[in-house]
Amino acid sequence: MLKKQGSYVVKGNKQIQDGNTVAAMQTVIEGLNYYQNKVIKALNPYPVADAALIVLTMRTFADAVEKQNPDCKALVEDLDRRMKSPDFQVTEKNHRVK
Repeated sequence: MLKKQGSYVVKGNKQIQDGNTVAAMQTVIEGLNYYQNKVIKALNPYPVADAALIVLTMRTFADAVEKQNPDCKALVEDLDRRMKSPDFQVTEKNHRVK
């Protein structure tokens, strides 16, 4: 994991410039895992009935981040084409309102 002052993409771009594409892809995968794990940890477990709220929240957040950082769109599209999304599990819980 990178220190707080680091960026996975910046490190990966430097590795590409240095001719180490394999390490760059590993750095990007590490970054993707880092952020996905933070989101999973924040959400798990979640009430099954709230799944739609979570989906809407994530889509809204993603749209806002992309809007604030329009230069990321090209990289998102490139990574989406090149990478297989990692499998991860979220934990559902049945929740009754009292």
